[in-house]
Amino acid sequence: MTTETYQQSVIIPNPLGFHARPATKLSKLVKKLDAPVFMETTEGKRANTKKMFELLSLALGQGAEVTIISESEDAVKTVVEAIESGLGDELTPPEEKTDDNEKASDVLWEPTGEVTCYQGVSASDGLVIGQIMHYRQQHFDLPDTVGTVAEETEAFRKALQVAQDNIQEMMTQAIGEQATEDQEEIFDAHLSLLDDKDMVADTISLIAEGENAAKAYKKVSDTRIAELSAVDNANIAARATDVRDVRNHVMNALLGIETQQFDFAEPVIICAEDLTPSDTARLKPEQVLGFITAFGGPTSHSAIIARGMGMPAVVALGNEIRDIPADSTLVVDGLSGRVYVNPTAEQLTSAQQAKEELQKLQAKDYARRMEAGQTKDGTLINISANVNNAEGVPNALELGAEGVGLMRTEFLYLESDCIPTEDVQEKAYRDMAEAMQGKPLIIRTLDIGGDKEVDYLGLAHEDNAFLGVRGIRLCFERPDLFKPQLRAICRVAKDYDNIHVMFPMIGKFSDWKRAKKLLDDIREEVGAPKFPVGVMIEVPSAALIADLLAEHVDFFSVGTNDLTQYALAMDRMHPLLATQADAAHPAVLRLIEMSAKASEKNGKWVGVCGGAAGDKDLAKLLVGLGVRELSVPAPQVATIKAVLRQYTLAELQDLAQKALVLGGSTAVRKLLKEHQ
Repeated sequence: MTTETYQQSVIIPNPLGFHARPATKLSKLVKKLDAPVFMETTEGKRANTKKMFELLSLALGQGAEVTIISESEDAVKTVVEAIESGLGDELTPPEEKTDDNEKASDVLWEPTGEVTCYQGVSASDGLVIGQIMHYRQQHFDLPDTVGTVAEETEAFRKALQVAQDNIQEMMTQAIGEQATEDQEEIFDAHLSLLDDKDMVADTISLIAEGENAAKAYKKVSDTRIAELSAVDNANIAARATDVRDVRNHVMNALLGIETQQFDFAEPVIICAEDLTPSDTARLKPEQVLGFITAFGGPTSHSAIIARGMGMPAVVALGNEIRDIPADSTLVVDGLSGRVYVNPTAEQLTSAQQAKEELQKLQAKDYARRMEAGQTKDGTLINISANVNNAEGVPNALELGAEGVGLMRTEFLYLESDCIPTEDVQEKAYRDMAEAMQGKPLIIRTLDIGGDKEVDYLGLAHEDNAFLGVRGIRLCFERPDLFKPQLRAICRVAKDYDNIHVMFPMIGKFSDWKRAKKLLDDIREEVGAPKFPVGVMIEVPSAALIADLLAEHVDFFSVGTNDLTQYALAMDRMHPLLATQADAAHPAVLRLIEMSAKASEKNGKWVGVCGGAAGDKDLAKLLVGLGVRELSVPAPQVATIKAVLRQYTLAELQDLAQKALVLGGSTAVRKLLKEHQ
């Protein structure tokens, strides 16, 4: 009996083609469906959509037509809709430069006289001057010795686990340093590449044939790298660097090689054949001014990370740059994609002047960063930063933060391989409190669950973790986690008067009463004074009973990411819905206004610590709705302060009222665009 199959054609809409990030999202989506789904090109090449490498090997550019095939009609429909949505990609292509709009402003420095110049492609904007430092790609000396098949297979399995741990650690560190969503997705894509079943199976097959694990895996991964590099699509071919990055993690684990570190006496400009995303993520601004590469492209994952770090970079300069003498001075113009080698003293003076002028322009907002956040007519708006550890506090304060509006304590768990002890937690909170120099520190109690999983806690799998046992619900179920954390916080509060605490995922008044009683009992036991205690407004029910809660709490802090997904019933991790889960939706804005009115009536204040707080347009709306504290990634503090200084409170209140009566987030975004 022949099984019926269903199929439907779809056009790839992604401006950069079907690259690693949409492929990752599609493969994750398909794994949840009830039937296998295949993608077939017009040339007859077919890929299993669960396998990211097979998807990448199709080399699909924008406009390519593919056929989706499955035994499930619903599965075909789901996949087609996902592809048409862009799977998280912005589908509006960037504006192409023409002779009409190619202006002198596209060059940050124009030298006079002769100077050696390499023309590449801009990857990250900025102008830097410094000494070159050549960086060589890692070389692996492969052993000739071979153990038994069982020994080599076990060594390979262990190396995969070590590589996974390393990539997850980099992702966790990036999140802790307020990485962009793109940066997080890059490392997520690397985890998918690491888990490629075909690569694992091919490696084990070679081991069974007598190869050692290192030679087997390198042979398989190098084959994949060569296949991707040969693809006639620059954006897809660039993913070979991602496979190389993952390969390096595994090979380092197999051969016991320490990861190369960038440690220089003076800040330098890195020159390399190419840099992997892991290489780029390890670059520190105090060590590296910028980087230039022979290969790569502006859409490479390394370029995305560089832009997120604000580090100037030029790529695709050609192999000739590898011959630049080691003692050379470079001027890198990240906007024009030009690299100048050994300018004259007069030219260097000119470049330095151009750099200083650029810094003056960039410093307009920065110069006033230490001023109090306020509207044009003087209404104070506290602009704080989201910081997770004491190491990040000095930078946040230097960037003008008026406090820490969100310390995510779950990162103590995510960065550890066991439950942090009470003493370990106390030290982390004490270090934070001391580093704050008296400025307020808002500590959010443990918020594990949803999109944050900790394997060693042994939590039961939930089909819908966002609606399951997470946040305060988990804390109630696991007093062995919650009580030590509360004791650690109270011990610090005995010595520091800047401690604030807030509970996540409060949905009922009884949740608040129960959590507050636990805290009060422990506070009295420890002998700590009273300190401000608030709740997160991220469950719609909390906003709907805000008038009741406001009589008892000291403050509200709105988590717009979760409030949006719960209010709109849209999973913010879903590839079809994530781009629609916009905090600008009037339904979300009304819940925030409801909370703000309740807090004002009771003499309390409301802040926002979700992604909307750092959105220049939404920040205006939030203040107009009654929000009086915004907690944002530290680099955005000066910008948000500068935006709010341009408007009176009355103007922002008028803007907010106009937004509340609109029908959806698209209309609100249009209103905000017109209000520039």
